[in-house]
Amino acid sequence: MRALLALLLFLPAFAILTALYLRRPVGARWPIAIDRVLLLMAAVITVVTTISSWHLAVRQDAGNLWPDVAAALAAFHTYPLILLLAWWLRRRAGIVNSST
Repeated sequence: MRALLALLLFLPAFAILTALYLRRPVGARWPIAIDRVLLLMAAVITVVTTISSWHLAVRQDAGNLWPDVAAALAAFHTYPLILLLAWWLRRRAGIVNSST
């Protein structure tokens, strides 16, 4: 499916962002299960957003290239935004000390 090519393009960047997100301090009390759920949610939401933006651009008959651009932009912005929100949630919960 052409809509998922954008995800393939950003897969190395998403892997690096995921590794940075999972880097945890030794004394963290935040359960790894919550991180796994948040990462799974981020992946699912990114896939859904990428596919839906591609189909929306196809329906608008915006040209041959625009659906791929829309899907890439959706993927590029959705996954990092969700990881940023998850990181903020972890910091807001006060579980991770502020020195990291």
